[in-house]
Amino acid sequence: MSKKTKQRIAFNLMVVVALSIGLIILLRTDLRGAGGQGQQKVIDKARTENEVVQFSEIKVSQKAVEPGKAFDNDDEEWAGKFFLKVKNVSDKPIVYLKVFVNFPESRATGAMMSYPIVLGQMPGSKFPQFHDPIFLLPGESLEIPVAQNHEKMKSFVEQGKLPLRNIHKVELEVAFVVFADKIGWSAGIFKRQNPNNPDRYDPIPSGARQ
Repeated sequence: MSKKTKQRIAFNLMVVVALSIGLIILLRTDLRGAGGQGQQKVIDKARTENEVVQFSEIKVSQKAVEPGKAFDNDDEEWAGKFFLKVKNVSDKPIVYLKVFVNFPESRATGAMMSYPIVLGQMPGSKFPQFHDPIFLLPGESLEIPVAQNHEKMKSFVEQGKLPLRNIHKVELEVAFVVFADKIGWSAGIFKRQNPNNPDRYDPIPSGARQ
């Protein structure tokens, strides 16, 4: 066997080894991504006008997270365990608050899954009130019990055929607020409780809010 042939064989072996290593790295990356690890996570906030409640503190594994900015976390079920606080930035006490934890990636298998977390009681509601009362004064903050809802949230999300471990993005949304004076707020619009149906809130015309 000539020296030139040996060099060609050695070169071909080196190419095969290099390609094999690259393929192994690629497969390992894909497998990590499929298990919910190896990809950066994001917690974002839904954008609304006339905000009355703001998400004031977000932590994952006891580390502060900035909304909209990617971070690393190896916990497969991080999306149901983060710490969250909200702040009343209005000028009135809040007695009822509903927050949605949205999972945008669930749109790949159908409609977006949105898990509701409710605090407080709806004034005058005809329906049973299962939550403890709240009275959140202007400027005060309140913890949203995300981790306490972990198992229920996991079951809820996985109804949409997307395992919680495959979630890489969460969106936070203030869905509905009721103040102590029975004025409501949703999606940037102030609403007044309907006198004939206390569970219904009608939009207040612009400039007519008291």
